[in-house]
Amino acid sequence: MNELGSLLGPTCEAILDSPAEERFDRLTRLARRCFSVPVSLLTVITPDRQWHKSAQGTLLTEAPVDISFCVHALRSGQSLVLTDLDQDERFCQFSIVCGAPHVRFYAGVPLRAPEGQLVGTLCILDLQSREFSETDLGLLEDLAACAETELRAASWSPGEQALWQSTEHERRRELVDQETRSWTCEAILDILRRESLRSIEYGRPLMLLLLETDANHPELARTKAEEVRRQLAPYQALGRISENQFLVVLAESSAERASTLASNLLAQTGGRACVLEPPTPSWEPSQILQFFQEKLSGSSCAPLSVSVLQPKVKVHNFGPFEVWLGNEQVPASRFKSQKVRMLLAYLLGSRDLRVSEEVLIDEFWPQGGESARKSLRGALSILRTIIRPEGCGQDPLERQAGFIVMPREFPLWSDLGEFRSVGCDCHQESELKRALALYRGPYLEGCFEDWVLRRRDQLQQDYLQFACRQAGLAFTRCDFEESARVAELVGEEGWERQELVALLFRSWLRLGRPELVIKRFREVKASLLNDFGVEPKLELIELYHRAELSLS
Repeated sequence: MNELGSLLGPTCEAILDSPAEERFDRLTRLARRCFSVPVSLLTVITPDRQWHKSAQGTLLTEAPVDISFCVHALRSGQSLVLTDLDQDERFCQFSIVCGAPHVRFYAGVPLRAPEGQLVGTLCILDLQSREFSETDLGLLEDLAACAETELRAASWSPGEQALWQSTEHERRRELVDQETRSWTCEAILDILRRESLRSIEYGRPLMLLLLETDANHPELARTKAEEVRRQLAPYQALGRISENQFLVVLAESSAERASTLASNLLAQTGGRACVLEPPTPSWEPSQILQFFQEKLSGSSCAPLSVSVLQPKVKVHNFGPFEVWLGNEQVPASRFKSQKVRMLLAYLLGSRDLRVSEEVLIDEFWPQGGESARKSLRGALSILRTIIRPEGCGQDPLERQAGFIVMPREFPLWSDLGEFRSVGCDCHQESELKRALALYRGPYLEGCFEDWVLRRRDQLQQDYLQFACRQAGLAFTRCDFEESARVAELVGEEGWERQELVALLFRSWLRLGRPELVIKRFREVKASLLNDFGVEPKLELIELYHRAELSLS
């Protein structure tokens, strides 16, 4: 298989073991219908596997490469037609020819990835010998060309892409339910979290659809999943959360559209459906699943009206401090005083959401005594009234043995908490992008208390570190537009991070923009001298001279 391995491109590994997609299933359905064959496949070939990205007429997800007709098609690099396998000396001893299912006909067209290397085939199989005309082969090759076009197109939602890219190759199979070829429960909940964050950050619509069917055996379950996928946009994700229950994450969908989709799906699949708004990302998977089960157990056989998973409490700490209940911002006047607002910010800024009452008194009421304790109790009472959503019985600020604790299960989303969840040692591009998007400006912009300044400086350094990593990753994969965009976006926050400036200059030079390097070098040099009393490093000077030479 070494010879075959040299023919294959990186796209094979990129899509191997991924969930089924309607855009490919549509092509294999067409192939099966056009040629009236029992089986049609879109295969992905690696040196040791033939895996089926799309399969019609079989539940098998892969086949051994040592009895693979597709491997022979790839080695030749040309379409392969075998009209009577029983009489073909090369293949008549294959177990699937001389034994069950007694394959007699094969036609396959090699597929090439965007980089031009081979990735697999679009093929059809029959249990009867048959003729295959030039017209027939031309039609199969046209369908294969459509498959190659789809291989070039990105169609997953950002949440799906981020999950797939952040998972090691050998673990990706664990993300896919093998019976239905949809995302597993764990995977779809991870996608839901990522899409919820994106919805919050960019103000994009997002709805959920819970679907319960009567799928009680593998073939029926796969059929139900295929019927659901046929109704979805490419960027909407389907996952199986139990044997007969599915969750659909409907990016870019309004409540009205989601309800219409529920009606259409129930007309085809039967069962029960429930349309929901997404949870806040702070909910644990077990809480979300419990809520889903409660909703489905109470749903009828008709689509439900939209149910709200929970009133959302959102707090923005980057840029101006803002508290939101649902779609309405809480006015500053409701906090009674700026000190009460900053008390909430202080509590949310604690990494473990647990702060000693004595520490709070020392920071906010340094005069101490009983009056300080009374002031703290009054401020906490105001905060409880403000941030506890209507109908929520849980105390958001519990007193526990001299500490003020915010329970992690309380339905509150904080940009600071999400920013910190990325982790200081993170090198995953999708997570770095998420952190950069969350940073709308300096921490608690406009506030200058000592504790604010300490946190602000550390968070700014984390932000710059994330930016350096993201720009570096983009540069490594030769996406110089992206590396320049990231470096320039955050440059004003920290020109003293000269490694970031160097990445910006290198990106501009690769893009053929030396005039930008020259202009920015002069600005950075002046800033370094005036603000920090230092000269640019030798690397920056060399890049500057390289830019000058390219213009001369």
